[in-house]
Amino acid sequence: MVLAGVFTANASEPATANLAELALENALKTSALFSKLGVNQRLSLNIPVPALVKISVEDIVRRTVRLAKNGLAIDVPEERIVNDLKLAGELSKKLEPINVRLAIDNFGRAYSTLAKVEEMRFETLKLDKLFVADCGTDMVNAPLCKTVIDLAHNFGRYVVAFGIEKAAGAVALVSMG
Repeated sequence: MVLAGVFTANASEPATANLAELALENALKTSALFSKLGVNQRLSLNIPVPALVKISVEDIVRRTVRLAKNGLAIDVPEERIVNDLKLAGELSKKLEPINVRLAIDNFGRAYSTLAKVEEMRFETLKLDKLFVADCGTDMVNAPLCKTVIDLAHNFGRYVVAFGIEKAAGAVALVSMG
């Protein structure tokens, strides 16, 4: 098995864009197959911001397959998009009509200003595993997680947490919403 970071580490921007286009086409086809099987789940796909800017997501969605009603989420790393909220807004506005949403990946890792959440046109905040580590017992992470989850919900956003390793953390996060 070769991890993506290994074979894409030195890939050129055109090669990365080609890989992103292939991944998007396959995700769309998979979503359609899942929908036919009654699995109506929004699939999520990581695409680097430079590739996302270069490829025509709208054209790929329109020519590949009719997008399932749950649509598709494209994860963009917080550290790559939070400093260009104008670009984030433009991408979101362009993708929303075709039922493709942006999700902030690794939220909290880049020390983002939480006050900017209102300006961000994203459907989902995906909390990085370092942010949620031991959130069931840690006196610092628990209130931070609760605050970020409440903040996201107050702006009508969804929250996903990665890296839950203990049952206590899972129970705590579920109770936090």
